Amino acid sequence: MQIPSDASGLTAVWLSDVLAVAPGGPFGPVEQVERQRIGEGVGVMSEIYRLAIRYAPDGRPGPATLVAKVPAGTAEARGLANNYGFYEKEVAFYRDIAPTVSIATPRCFGAAFDTDSKLFVLLMEDMAAVTPGDPFPAAIAAGISPIRTAINRNSILPPRTPSGECRSGCGSANSDSGRHDATSHGLRRSGRRGSKCGVRRRSGPVRHRLG
Repeated sequence: MQIPSDASGLTAVWLSDVLAVAPGGPFGPVEQVERQRIGEGVGVMSEIYRLAIRYAPDGRPGPATLVAKVPAGTAEARGLANNYGFYEKEVAFYRDIAPTVSIATPRCFGAAFDTDSKLFVLLMEDMAAVTPGDPFPAAIAAGISPIRTAINRNSILPPRTPSGECRSGCGSANSDSGRHDATSHGLRRSGRRGSKCGVRRRSGPVRHRLG
């Protein structure tokens, strides 16, 4: 596959050649392609374009839109990406690994990396119509809430007001000695004389004894 040096090489002729040998193809030929830059300003180390494709009437139509990735436009970004092998690894993943695993990935229609010039290109399925998944759904949040409450009650001191009173309403205050009357928080007594909840100052910060 010929690798364009930049986005200007993402032409109808180039796309026709790639789609003619693409998985699931051949598609095309392509009559016209329009490029739209996407993904700007989000820390990516490449340029990403959505390609709106019009196929020749006598050819086999393929996807109406595809997404293409080419190297970043600045030497600094390209240098950083190549120092860490980002371009080469991404091409290897979509070309060699993605077809062998069960995780959902965008369908790849073409992928190439040149070890001499460090140029690369990826031609992938356009996922614009897919709704992103919720990384922290309500079910997980509901399960974590009681765990967080238990940790707060049993491993750290409750928050305090500027005057030193416990915000939980137990009515106790932290003195210079580090002792804290927090039996109302459900903490186990440590048995140490003079400490009602086992909170005592050691060489470091004040901590509750777990139990």
